[in-house]
Amino acid sequence: MQEHKEREVKKSNEVDLVFLVDCTASMGPFISEAQRNISSIIEKIQATETRDVRFGLICYRDHKPQDKTFVTKTYDFTKSVTKARGYVNEMRAEGGGDIPEAVGAALQAALDLNYRKSAAKIVVIITDAPPHGLCKHQPDGFPKGDPTGDVMSAVWKMAEQGIIIYSIGCTIISRRPFAREWFQAISGITGGRYISLENSQILAEVIVGGAEEEIELEKLAKQVEEETKIVEKELKERGETMNEENICLNVTQRLQSRGVEVNTLMIDQTDADQVENREVITLLQVCKTMEQVRQTLNDRPFPIPYTRKEKEARYCNWCGPE
Repeated sequence: MQEHKEREVKKSNEVDLVFLVDCTASMGPFISEAQRNISSIIEKIQATETRDVRFGLICYRDHKPQDKTFVTKTYDFTKSVTKARGYVNEMRAEGGGDIPEAVGAALQAALDLNYRKSAAKIVVIITDAPPHGLCKHQPDGFPKGDPTGDVMSAVWKMAEQGIIIYSIGCTIISRRPFAREWFQAISGITGGRYISLENSQILAEVIVGGAEEEIELEKLAKQVEEETKIVEKELKERGETMNEENICLNVTQRLQSRGVEVNTLMIDQTDADQVENREVITLLQVCKTMEQVRQTLNDRPFPIPYTRKEKEARYCNWCGPE
């Protein structure tokens, strides 16, 4: 019996953590910082007791003709910290073309990984650019969306499979039309968070804390499932009403009587979830396709007060080779 319990504890502490990193030239100022932070996260979360962690990495750039190097490069799951650190050290920032990048291809590659059924599944995307087909407010070599497939479809599939997206936006993303709002939206859809990379220390805190929170929620879900079976049996034996409200009330009371608590991640709101356009984010979170996203955004002015010279410089900088 004891052996069985130990196996169950180990199983509930599984974490599959995947980093998706934009490796185009515009990320040059951030790649070294991302490498240091990812390595720190890998070491910190692996050092946490009773954690059975696997790490994966997906580097992405863009589709031809915008980029001729690669679209995505996948480093499959490993439990080896040394191997994972080696993956991260291979990242290089180069290439790219228009403003958007192959975010859709990267998310699809993450979706296609072989996750463990019982693991807390976490995807961390680090970028400074939006996906293709977001809106008409910026040059886009693929204005109808990523050639790999509809990126919103991939996001909703990830949500259905319990894969949590944490989006890490680099400084320039706030000047990419609606890019930050879109990443805030997809993080919310999957139960994750959007974090600015202005403070490099927050990255390790968020990912380590997020992984631990997912583990806690996995444990709670299993406890609720077990308690629900017990409550349903007891209600049936007593001849009481077995509706959802009554079952939930009894399960809650049983868990509270046992002192069940869940540790959740708390982040200073000056660094996390900097939501300036809640209306747009809320609208994006009900979109099932990128066509719906474009319909939502195309008629909206992008809320950055550029002067004419700043606007010209912005398009000059963004339209040229990265």
